[in-house]
Amino acid sequence: MIERQTLATVAATLGALAALSSIVDRRPAGAIDPAALAQEIEAERDHVDAIELVAWIRDRKPGLRVVDVRPASEFDGDHIPTAENIALGTLARAPFDDDGTVVLISAGGVHAGQAWVLLRALGHPHVFFLRDGMD
Repeated sequence: MIERQTLATVAATLGALAALSSIVDRRPAGAIDPAALAQEIEAERDHVDAIELVAWIRDRKPGLRVVDVRPASEFDGDHIPTAENIALGTLARAPFDDDGTVVLISAGGVHAGQAWVLLRALGHPHVFFLRDGMD
């Protein structure tokens, strides 16, 4: 089951990366390297697990921002106490500190993986998503 979710997340992320290619083409040369992003995904440097996230929150990791991209109705029903809710459709316009660490959360991880690609394509270097999401 976990392997299917991981494969689905990787496939969705790569699909989102392909969809962003028109955005990437308009950015200055060298602004994003799709091959480097693919290597991050393959090496699993794009996500954190729940235990690691709990440690970051407990230790008050400097600059940590936990962003839940689920719909407000799901977020209101259950969420990580330090998380903020930002709709996936507005994520590209949200302000992020390039020095901070962003952890993205969705229900099963797919939307968070897509949000990871979006934020990385926009130049945010320290972005992760929660493996397997809230499920």
